[in-house]
Amino acid sequence: VQCADVDNIHEVIAAITGEVLANLVHEITPVLGVVTSGVKLVKAGKAVAEDGYHLYKSDDYKAGFRLGDPSAAAEAIQLIIKRDLAKHSVQLGQQTLATGAKIGGLFADFGTATTAGIGIANSLASLGLQLYGLGLDIKDMRAGNKRLAAPSTLNLTVFNECPILGCYLLTCADTSAVANMFIADIGLPGWMDKVELMKKKQMDPMLKIATKNISSSRLQLEGLGSDKGTHTKKGFFAGIKSKAMKQVGLS
Repeated sequence: VQCADVDNIHEVIAAITGEVLANLVHEITPVLGVVTSGVKLVKAGKAVAEDGYHLYKSDDYKAGFRLGDPSAAAEAIQLIIKRDLAKHSVQLGQQTLATGAKIGGLFADFGTATTAGIGIANSLASLGLQLYGLGLDIKDMRAGNKRLAAPSTLNLTVFNECPILGCYLLTCADTSAVANMFIADIGLPGWMDKVELMKKKQMDPMLKIATKNISSSRLQLEGLGSDKGTHTKKGFFAGIKSKAMKQVGLS
């Protein structure tokens, strides 16, 4: 509850127990624990590099969307990128320390007790980080559901309260509705080439990030209709998140 900064998270904890248990088993097993931490280290390093690149390019990506709601939605995705970069940076430091300590433990006791101790500590750290992320998601979901329940209040400020709604806006809208193009340019020589280049270099990278965040989201937002931007993939969390969130009174 303290990690996630919410009042009631018992059902959410129950929902992630299987994942946490599997991670713990891998973390504390001698030799396998070293490999597990090494793989996590590589993934965290790759994630930090990707997040850093996308954050660096995000202003350019945003320029592909017209001012107003589309630009505000793009800024919300920038916020999500910053959150991911912060999370993955913590994971990188965490896995660097854990991997080095486990390798050192191989020379001390062949990784038996050492790997178990470090693995438990590393699993607890991962759980704390995961719960903190869930807490942010829950707060976003509450704010988003509140605004969606009152359509008359919806404006571009909703993206500050629930950033993932920016992902939905950009992925669900037609390109012509959000692209940074002027009606006066239509018909001028080479105008279609300019639009296609802008879509490829600026819009598509941002839309790819938005789609990825929608697909991996644990939020249960009410009031969104089905369309091309609403994911239907049924993963582990997709099957339980609605029930879990309703149990803790979040939907």
